[in-house]
Amino acid sequence: MSPRFRLGISVATLVVITPFAAHAQGAVTVLGGGMGQACYEAVEYSRIQLTKAIELCNLALDTEHMRPKYRAASFTIRGILYMRQQSHQRAMKDYEDAVAIMPDMPEAKINLGAVFYYLGRYPEALAALNEGVNVADMEARAAAYY
Repeated sequence: MSPRFRLGISVATLVVITPFAAHAQGAVTVLGGGMGQACYEAVEYSRIQLTKAIELCNLALDTEHMRPKYRAASFTIRGILYMRQQSHQRAMKDYEDAVAIMPDMPEAKINLGAVFYYLGRYPEALAALNEGVNVADMEARAAAYY
């Protein structure tokens, strides 16, 4: 079994199981190292308090020089944390910032669709989720369909 296939199975499983484990979650992207990695792990493993996890992501975004892909991923991850906190407007801003940086990042669009759904903005949710479905990445497509 190839590592890429195992990763796909792991992510698909995470996408299916995660909504039952915590309220208002979405897809995440793995980051490089440093504070960005710690921000990712705060979402992935939920081992630290929500407000501390957000502070960690803030620190990563404010102090680290990141490639655009990782910066967009950090905004997406912080958006997930804001959704867990029921701060949907803040989450929406982070997802929009992520899409502005990386317009082709399906995870940001999928999560933007989710936050639009929670805000009752169904046409916008459908448009964003449809963009997530129309990508070649099977993991992102599975998350959007979910």
